[in-house]
Amino acid sequence: MLIMIHEIPQTKFDAAWSILQSEGVYKLPKRTLVIPQPILKIVANIVGKEYVPNAFDKFQAMQDFLHQEPIADRFGQNHGARRKWLGEMRTYLGVEVLGELYENRNQLRLGLINDPVLALVNLQRLIKVPQGRNILERIKEINQLINKVFSGYNSVTGEQDGNKYNDRDLDGKLEVVRFMEDRCIDTLGLFTE
Repeated sequence: MLIMIHEIPQTKFDAAWSILQSEGVYKLPKRTLVIPQPILKIVANIVGKEYVPNAFDKFQAMQDFLHQEPIADRFGQNHGARRKWLGEMRTYLGVEVLGELYENRNQLRLGLINDPVLALVNLQRLIKVPQGRNILERIKEINQLINKVFSGYNSVTGEQDGNKYNDRDLDGKLEVVRFMEDRCIDTLGLFTE
């Protein structure tokens, strides 16, 4: 028996993604990333054995961000229209489905970018042993760079442009996402050497 393509049932996610696409949502190209895996013994030497689980929680936040993807929509900088549309989509598709496909996977959402930012700040606070001093200084440098970018500096040129994240256009936001990906990879790499 021949089955026509339109007769093959879609999962609820496939159908919902089709709806989101018809609403102007699209995935941007994702870079291929090599994500370092911190080594337990090295982590223990840098943060102290009692802080290892907490450190791995921070690493997980960075790794989660690195596995997400940039997803754009038709709203550009019209955040009010996007919030209204998201409310409608939550009702139409359901909170779980919209979260899985868009809200919890979209690297461009400031709330998701904040996860690795906070992880880096908290990781800095975990390093208390003398053998972690060099790593601590490097993480402080990374956090200072991040602070500059979120305070209105261009992540590529380093020049002040006055643009806060939400004021940036799509290309500017994508620059910040790439910058954060690189900082997460840099940080994870510190715990593999």
